[in-house]
Amino acid sequence: MTHTRDGTQTPARIFSILLIAFLMIKVSALLIPEPFVRHLGVACVLFGLPAMSVRRSFSFFSEIIRRPKNYWGYLVCFLYILIPVIILGTVYSAQWNKAFAETKQWIFSSAGFSSIIIAPVAEEFFFRGWLLKAQIALAEQKQSTKALSGAGLFWICYFNALFFWLLHFPVSPDMFTFWSQALAQGVLPVPTGPFFLGIIAASLTMLTGNPAAALLIHSLSNTLGPLWWPLLRDFGMLSYFYQ
Repeated sequence: MTHTRDGTQTPARIFSILLIAFLMIKVSALLIPEPFVRHLGVACVLFGLPAMSVRRSFSFFSEIIRRPKNYWGYLVCFLYILIPVIILGTVYSAQWNKAFAETKQWIFSSAGFSSIIIAPVAEEFFFRGWLLKAQIALAEQKQSTKALSGAGLFWICYFNALFFWLLHFPVSPDMFTFWSQALAQGVLPVPTGPFFLGIIAASLTMLTGNPAAALLIHSLSNTLGPLWWPLLRDFGMLSYFYQ
């Protein structure tokens, strides 16, 4: 791969990088059972591929500390923390201690650390640092203007989230057995959590002008999973959001 001076890349190059990333990450999911080691390997892939394709791809880290265009994205992050706390503290007060203990245990485990720190940084670098910029640059190049329409921005967020979801699609040695059993019961076991997170993260990045809010809510999403589990379990949606 050769470097480009900006984020403008051909669809073929974007697709090839996504395909390589998908294959490498899914193979690592099959071969590396330890989450911490697997997340390190995934981070190398997600940092390395854009760096080989675009000059100054690591400007992502300087953009994080840049002043955002507005602070609405951080309000979304605050509400994301507040909502499960209020619901668990009132409606599900009996489950609060258990959920809080599970969350604390998760945060201080090696798998929790890699999921809260390593994975969000690498994934936001790849999806909102490299891919989102490449999508926007490609759209601007096609319509010869930098004033993208609302529909154009929607489809950029949609496809960014779709690719994010595909790289999170669960792969395991027993996945075919799991799928056949689920389909036999009339259930399509497709986890939707990563897709919605991708929509939110892409929208926050464009809303605020930098990836800091997206990185924050991604890390919070991985941190607060145990707080959401009792709610999703009672609503029968746990298998769709967390797999």
